[in-house]
Amino acid sequence: MLLDRLENDRSLARFAGQFVPLKIVTNNNPDWNKWTRMYPVDGNGIPRLYVIRADGEKLYAGVGSLPGEKLPLMMLSTLQQAGRSFSQPDADFMSAAVTKAKTELDQGNSFAAAVALSALTKFGSPENLNSFAKPAIAANEIYTQLVSVLDQQANDAQTKLNASSQATDQLEEIITLFEAEAAFKLFPSLKSKTGTLTRNLNKEGVDTETISQADNLVKARLLALSANPRLRNRASSAYTSVIRRFPNTPVEQMARDELSAIEPEAKILQTMPGDPTPSQAFRTWMTRDGDFSTTAKYLQQSQGKVQLQKEDGSKVVVEISVLSEADQAYLQEQ
Repeated sequence: MLLDRLENDRSLARFAGQFVPLKIVTNNNPDWNKWTRMYPVDGNGIPRLYVIRADGEKLYAGVGSLPGEKLPLMMLSTLQQAGRSFSQPDADFMSAAVTKAKTELDQGNSFAAAVALSALTKFGSPENLNSFAKPAIAANEIYTQLVSVLDQQANDAQTKLNASSQATDQLEEIITLFEAEAAFKLFPSLKSKTGTLTRNLNKEGVDTETISQADNLVKARLLALSANPRLRNRASSAYTSVIRRFPNTPVEQMARDELSAIEPEAKILQTMPGDPTPSQAFRTWMTRDGDFSTTAKYLQQSQGKVQLQKEDGSKVVVEISVLSEADQAYLQEQ
């Protein structure tokens, strides 16, 4: 029997896992009539052999068992039309990512939706996975919808930004632009869209401080949404930096609210908005050998360097390694 050959013929072993053999009962089966109408075949008799693609497209339908090399040749031919196949774990992973992205998008969280869908880039660009599997088709659909939403949000934000001159009125729009740009960067196929949304904000008269606030908040959000535990663990520090750098601003409260959702016991949340934190206080900084000292407050640190703001408002960057042990201990707490 044909089914026995499909299951036991060693010459067909190379096709294992790429075809799912199914036997259709024809006697007293109402679905059989529906099947024959949907997939007509020339001739009468049995066995009837069908190859149906994951999206329901008929790739082959014929009468007869295809003896010898005819069967593997037919299977090879249809396989070339079948598109990319995925293992069950990969298909489940794709379905979960698409479901999460759709849920976020339906709730109006396009940035979170983009981060969720970007998990599929390990298989390729979501709009072109070269597969007819349901998860791949769903990924294409949600990707197309997401890009459209992000484009519309960015255009609306730019329009509102052009009509506003107040920094407080501009913040939400600038955050939207930074989120859209960060979302586009998650997908290689959207590289052409990156860099164009926020590049000219300064030239458009947007306050530099507002740009910095939006940029740093979005970076913290991206870390918080990451599926990578190592990156996600850095979100608390990123939010803390926003709170310390931009006290008494709307973005400080945003950062506090978002940090409390992921780490309610964060040390910075024990202070009230507007309260001076240690990093906002001026203190004396001294080099390890004691030859130099200055009064300044901490702003931020990265890659072995710390940025300080002096009492006259000027900013300096210092190598952490040249500072005193007390200063280095202070920095470890920031």
